[in-house]
Amino acid sequence: METFICHPERGGPFPPVLLLMDAPGIREELRDMARRLGTVGYYVMLPNLYYRAGRDTMYGPDVLEKGSAEQARMRAVRTRMTIPPVMDDVAAMIAFADSQAAAKPGRSARMAIA
Repeated sequence: METFICHPERGGPFPPVLLLMDAPGIREELRDMARRLGTVGYYVMLPNLYYRAGRDTMYGPDVLEKGSAEQARMRAVRTRMTIPPVMDDVAAMIAFADSQAAAKPGRSARMAIA
């Protein structure tokens, strides 16, 4: 699963944060949010939960415009998603964080974007 990860370079391990994307998917403003959390001492993971639909799941800025081609493309992917595989992905990300030296093992901090 393609995942954007950031954390401070020194001073860890850091508490993990799972930053979940909203419907429009991964975009620069979510990466910026992840970077901001990373700079204040968190191990931030921003997974592309649309990865099962293939590599072409990054959408242009007009994904937020009602009726745009990008929004239609995103909606076609989003409507096929179901909760059980997403929860499996969340569990896998938490297990991954527990295996990383830069992430503090054990209880995770979690954040959702909706």
